[in-house]
Amino acid sequence: INLGVWYLVTDGSSVNTSRVDDLIERQDNVEKIADQLLPGTFIQSSPVDELGPYARTVSFLTLTLTVFSIPIIVLLVLFLMMILGLVVDRQRNETAVLRSRGTPTYQVIGLAMVEGIVISTLALIIGFFLASAFTRIMSSTRSFMDFSGQTGLIVSFPPNLVQTAIIALVFTVLLRVIPTVGAARQTIISYKQSNSRAISRPLWQRLGVDILLLLLIGYFYYQVDRQGSLIQVENGIANIEQAYDQPFVFLMPPLTIFALTLFMLRFLPLIPRLIGWLLQFTDNVGLLIVTRQLERSASSYYLPLILLVSTIGLGIYTASFARTIDRYLYEQQFYRTAGDISVRVFSEAIQGDDAIVADDANVVYMHISEINSIENIESATRIGEYRASARLTSGNVTGQFIGIDRAEFGEVAFWRSDFADTRLGYLLNALAPEQDTVLVSREFMQARGLNVGDFIQVDITSYGENIPMNLQIVGALDYFPRWYPVEEGPLFVGNLDYIFELAQTELPYRIIARVTDDFNQRDFEREVRSRGATGVFVDEPLTR
Repeated sequence: INLGVWYLVTDGSSVNTSRVDDLIERQDNVEKIADQLLPGTFIQSSPVDELGPYARTVSFLTLTLTVFSIPIIVLLVLFLMMILGLVVDRQRNETAVLRSRGTPTYQVIGLAMVEGIVISTLALIIGFFLASAFTRIMSSTRSFMDFSGQTGLIVSFPPNLVQTAIIALVFTVLLRVIPTVGAARQTIISYKQSNSRAISRPLWQRLGVDILLLLLIGYFYYQVDRQGSLIQVENGIANIEQAYDQPFVFLMPPLTIFALTLFMLRFLPLIPRLIGWLLQFTDNVGLLIVTRQLERSASSYYLPLILLVSTIGLGIYTASFARTIDRYLYEQQFYRTAGDISVRVFSEAIQGDDAIVADDANVVYMHISEINSIENIESATRIGEYRASARLTSGNVTGQFIGIDRAEFGEVAFWRSDFADTRLGYLLNALAPEQDTVLVSREFMQARGLNVGDFIQVDITSYGENIPMNLQIVGALDYFPRWYPVEEGPLFVGNLDYIFELAQTELPYRIIARVTDDFNQRDFEREVRSRGATGVFVDEPLTR
């Protein structure tokens, strides 16, 4: 026997994120044992090749979700502390009476522990079913408070669920017992005496936690100011995903809200003190007594105020953060396609991704009026993308030339006001008087000392042919749909018909279109094929 092949089919339905590492380890052990028993044995194909990157992605997403959950967990702990503090304060008088009548401290603490275990166990059982329900709701979440998604998730529970539940149970019981320990030390006399005294400042004020947090945040924002932005994004529109490599950045705004809340609470006792001082000059004795009580027990309101301000602030921050990310992803997708849809038509059926289809591969020149006449197409325009070389005295510079239909481009293409210093309409009008005009990327103009009004020689390459052009610069651009500066170099935007005139033929181009809400890609492709095309590639933004 020269070659033996074993083919093993396994059931992977029970494999989840928590078991991936174990599966990879077992595969490595099997490979080692097989090589020892039969030297030269190797595994040709296995799921481990795909599970490795999957495990790394899961770890990263778990870390990111954990970081984003920290403010929520802190608010939950504050809420538990406030509720349990209210419970202990309400029972403080009964606890003091029990102690005065000879009840040992350990019995008082034991009663609190039993109460905490019973309530926490009940909450744990109810929370198990609520967590499953909310997980299913999360599977249909598209954005902040938007549950219109259709994707369903299979809810599974990790093997460490029991340990996590026990830790949560112990933590909750401790939160119930710790305040009781202090209350159990008081008799009825010491309890009444403590009630008659002013409440001391909380521990975090005495330790200056708020000041330390403000110093930390101040240093962070100082670094941000030196860096120039909250997240350093290098290639403009293309690389905001790098922000997720620094998940701690997203914690700073909630931490700022929390630190400022703590700091401002230092001045809370001054408000009733000022009001009380003013009331001394009036006859309103009742209001004066109320303000004196507020001044004396101001720290008892700290926790509710911290919870209230932090919850509102975190809610506003979360909504703003979600909207910001949504808007970025929306604009990123439309920047990639340049419009509602991007279409390429071919004379032969195509396979695969648009990225691997050559620009000159079996192109069919379907007239733009044919696309405009299809149902649910509001407007369409042509875009030609070609490699270009600018001839300068210092040498040739390779870049990207984009040819457009000036009249229709503004109605169809995605555009943002920060893509250029001037409005899109002005730039398109600048291309109108003469055909041999061009818009150039600003960075290239500044690096080469070019100005508006200068002439530049640009060669376009298509089908192996060079098309030389002498163009006059009429405007500058910072960004343009479908142009990525790092990968493609300088940008030149000119009139598409002028290129065809010089080439004496039509060169490959794509069509971008604005569509209605009723647009259906399959119906559109079927209609295009019925008009003479064999292959159709339609690219839509994922967020449309």
